Amino acid sequence: MAKRFRVRGVWITAFLALVVVSLGAYAFIRHNLEGSPPSAKEASGQAASENAGVQSPGAESEPGTKPDESDTQSDQAEAEILNKARQALKDPELGTRMAAVQSLREILTAESVEILSLFLADEEEAVVNEALDTLAYIGLTEGKLSAVVFEKLLEKAKDKEFMARGSALIFASMFSQNDRVLPVIGEFVAEEGDEGKTVAVRAMTFIAKPECIPYLAQVLEKTQNQELLRNTFSLLAKIGSPQATALLESEVASGKGSRQASAVWALSRSANSPYSATLAGAVSRNALEEQSLGVIAKSPAAPAVFGNAFATGLSKDQKLYLFQVMQTYSMSAPGSVRNQTADMLKPLLNSSDPDLERAAIKALGKSGAIEDQSEVLAEKFESGDFLIRGAALEAFAQYCTPSNYQPLKLLWNDENQQIRRTAFFLSESFLNQSDLGDLQKATGSSDEFIAKHAGLMIKHITQGQKK
Repeated sequence: MAKRFRVRGVWITAFLALVVVSLGAYAFIRHNLEGSPPSAKEASGQAASENAGVQSPGAESEPGTKPDESDTQSDQAEAEILNKARQALKDPELGTRMAAVQSLREILTAESVEILSLFLADEEEAVVNEALDTLAYIGLTEGKLSAVVFEKLLEKAKDKEFMARGSALIFASMFSQNDRVLPVIGEFVAEEGDEGKTVAVRAMTFIAKPECIPYLAQVLEKTQNQELLRNTFSLLAKIGSPQATALLESEVASGKGSRQASAVWALSRSANSPYSATLAGAVSRNALEEQSLGVIAKSPAAPAVFGNAFATGLSKDQKLYLFQVMQTYSMSAPGSVRNQTADMLKPLLNSSDPDLERAAIKALGKSGAIEDQSEVLAEKFESGDFLIRGAALEAFAQYCTPSNYQPLKLLWNDENQQIRRTAFFLSESFLNQSDLGDLQKATGSSDEFIAKHAGLMIKHITQGQKK
């Protein structure tokens, strides 16, 4: 029989949540993590329970019903569900078998485990996976059944003829029996191709301990699959032990293209990443390709990584290149990160080198900061370098409002025609009676455009006053 490892994300993730959340949250978690509508599936399970007369946990007895009568009714309802589930084992209807499996979720008994074990021989993979799902739920919910359920899951994970052995391995990894599960994970890693390795890495996300590192290292040696690499790097970053960090640093230092970028992504996912120093060091050594630098620029770690890199004493060419990278990629970062990046750039606007000063201004303008940066940019309108004034004006434009346009009037008489005309154009929309004195002076400008438009604005404002 061909090897098959299909693993539904719903079953992988839902049971991790079920260890710590109530049964009532189960359907919601599955819906959000899998992305497929749970309503029909969950409703069918609910309907099966309701049709069988199962009373919701904690529900009060009907008025006048004695406690022993209620217990008897509950036992009868439970027995009926178990009996229907046994009968459904041979039912030709897929929906009936699925509903039967789901109905056993609320009966945390050894008999439920026995029946579910029989459903693992079903010819439909959907039923088998639902049975594994329900078995794991029972084992993780009812401590007395944990050991027997774990053994069944591990047995199926070892069975290379079992159609859903990958799912069985992942569920088994949730039972904190790492010394038993990891050797089986090793078997999956050793298999040809990426399918078994993908299952193994998913299983190890529920363990996330240093014991996983030898197996994760093997995965890194044997695959070039980008999604699998990214998941592996992410798990190593989560483990965070010295060995895990060493593996990641090695990938950052020697990796190329998308492989290096995936390792950098794993290290830059947190604003307070303990790996910021590692990434800043790689930036300083010119060890990162542009793709990787772009990943950092879009990440929560960008302000810390780039700030630390600039503080290490980069060469002029390195700084100019880094400013260019930030101009290209920073806009794609979250809003709060863009604001922090702008704050990091502000001190760099005061460089004694005009090339670096201009590049820093452009990077600030392209940072996409949500917070108003007009004040620090307006300070550059008085620079003696027209290129710096032009860069500051271009960056200022996106923040120009009725409350901060006044500094633009400093540029109405700029020696550079493009700068003075652009400044006047930007301010026109906000000019009012308080600007009449400056407009009157502007009518005497040697620039015909400025003189003409200043006169038109005076006429426009004064006519508005008369009305």
